[in-house]
Amino acid sequence: MRDLIQAVRVSPTQSQTQNINQGNFYGFEASLEAQLSAQFMIGGNYTFIERNVSDVSIPGFRPVGVPTQKAFVYATWRPIEPLAITPNLEVASDRWSDVLVGTQGPNAPIRAAFPDLYIRTGAYTLANINVNYQVTENVELAGGVRNLLDQNYELVWGLPQPGRTFYAKVRAIF
Repeated sequence: MRDLIQAVRVSPTQSQTQNINQGNFYGFEASLEAQLSAQFMIGGNYTFIERNVSDVSIPGFRPVGVPTQKAFVYATWRPIEPLAITPNLEVASDRWSDVLVGTQGPNAPIRAAFPDLYIRTGAYTLANINVNYQVTENVELAGGVRNLLDQNYELVWGLPQPGRTFYAKVRAIF
């Protein structure tokens, strides 16, 4: 990849989106889905991406925001024709993130602990469940729970993701 654009720290309190040179990105993605019976289907996908970027003007530079490995697996059970229950697991390896704090006051110990401006956010596994009910050919109800086990995780350092969340949706096609 040439002309990679990414946020770069330009002072202790500011970052700026810049062209940071070039690098190599490589990887693969695979998916599989199998209908095991009229009532049961399983599936999933796996992604691997390696990113090697160097910029001599930024010591210790790390490409941020993308995990090296990510997987999603699910099973759908249809106990009766209009009802589909789909539990799933989302798994991601850790990723690099910017440490976005100033150097003064209460942030000074944090800044001292991360002199190269980057930190790994940590891997996570989320359990989720979705329930769909096809009311008519044109109307579908859905609801579910995301992050069923209420795991603490971050995609970006300092911005924790929501805990257990519930949702309900209606889809109508006219």
